[in-house]
Amino acid sequence: MHLLLLALILTTKQNQQPQWIQSTAGYTLLEVLVVVIMVGVLAALGGAGFLGWFERLRVNDARDTILIAIRDAQSTAKRRNATWQASFREENGKVQ
Repeated sequence: MHLLLLALILTTKQNQQPQWIQSTAGYTLLEVLVVVIMVGVLAALGGAGFLGWFERLRVNDARDTILIAIRDAQSTAKRRNATWQASFREENGKVQ
């Protein structure tokens, strides 16, 4: 009887997998999806902010160019004691 019980215990222990195989490693699909969605939302918000910043940069550059042209016209008019003007035109989609 004891021999049969010992054989049964040994057989069950031999059929069991080692402890490190039983533990799960890695991430679940749900965890990976949550992280991907969070990164996507952050990227969308960052992209919108970047595009807004880029547009402000373009507008400020155009404003500075116009201001320089107007001040140059004023300076030339004072120096020559005559009427002087600054003009702008669009050529191939660019303002000159």
